[in-house]
Amino acid sequence: MTPLAIAITVAVALSLIGAFVAIGLWVRRLATRSLEEAKGLARGALIAADPMASYVSRSDRGLKQAKGNCSLVLSEKTLVSIRWVPKEVTVLEKAHVRSAKLVNQFGPRWLPGKPRILVLEIKRPTESFQIGFMPREADKWLQAIEAWCNSRR
Repeated sequence: MTPLAIAITVAVALSLIGAFVAIGLWVRRLATRSLEEAKGLARGALIAADPMASYVSRSDRGLKQAKGNCSLVLSEKTLVSIRWVPKEVTVLEKAHVRSAKLVNQFGPRWLPGKPRILVLEIKRPTESFQIGFMPREADKWLQAIEAWCNSRR
C-alpha cells in the first residue's frame, strides 16, 4: 500500500469515528434535555425515570404516526413522556390510567420473544385510547405503574 492510500484510509476512518462521536453526543444531549423537561412537568415526587425509552404509538392515531425515542418520567401524580423528534409532550394524570400490561404487539410494532411493549389504557373525560412505550426495563416499569395505579384506591 502506498503512503497516499494509507493516509486516505486513516482520514476516512477518523472522519467516520468523528461522525459517530458527534451523533452520540447529540443523542445524549437530546436525552438529557428531554428528561430534565419531563421532570419539570411531572407533579409530585419522582418514582421512576428512563431517558432512553421508545414511544411506540397511540391507538387513536392510526397506523401512520411518528414513533421514536422518548424520555419517560413517573411521579406521584403524573406520567410524562417527551418524544424527541418530532417533539411531542404527553402528560397522563394518575386518575386517567386504567390499566397497564406488557405485550409483544401494539399497533404496527411487533417484537418476538418476551413481551417488552408497555401499553397503558387511558380514559379521560373527552377521550379513550391506549398508548405504548418501550422502556429499557419494561418489567420494572409495569410493576411501578401497577403499584402507582393501586395507590389511588
